[in-house]
Amino acid sequence: MFLFSEVSKRIFNLALVLALCAGVGLSQQTSGALRGVVKDEFGGVIVGASVVAMDASGEEKTVTTNDEGVYVLAGLVPGVYTVRAQASGFAPYENAETEVITGRATPVDITLGVTIAAEEVMVAAEGLVSTEPENNAGAIVLREQDIE
Repeated sequence: MFLFSEVSKRIFNLALVLALCAGVGLSQQTSGALRGVVKDEFGGVIVGASVVAMDASGEEKTVTTNDEGVYVLAGLVPGVYTVRAQASGFAPYENAETEVITGRATPVDITLGVTIAAEEVMVAAEGLVSTEPENNAGAIVLREQDIE
């Protein structure tokens, strides 16, 4: 009986030491993370968006969203970050008040607004099109009834 209780004590003490060591290891974690989904204003995910986290010293970490619009910025030193996101065809996003906490993945979902790109189209066709009546003598004009 004495031998059994001595072995039980040793096993219990070993388990206790391992549990305390694991707790100390977890409490020494010194980084945090940001994670989230980048979507458009209609709720559609944006694949390939660039997400940047910049700390107070100006150091940046950049990732690209995956096929589900998800990003993860891991290994960030705790503190306040400026988070930016951008994608082609969308207005840029910026939040200068994003806090990273030790041992946590802070959720930051991002919504990008759709932008309308203004493009200028110039047609240069010399000799093909003219607004001068004498240059259009052989032109054929089709009216609606001609088409029907």
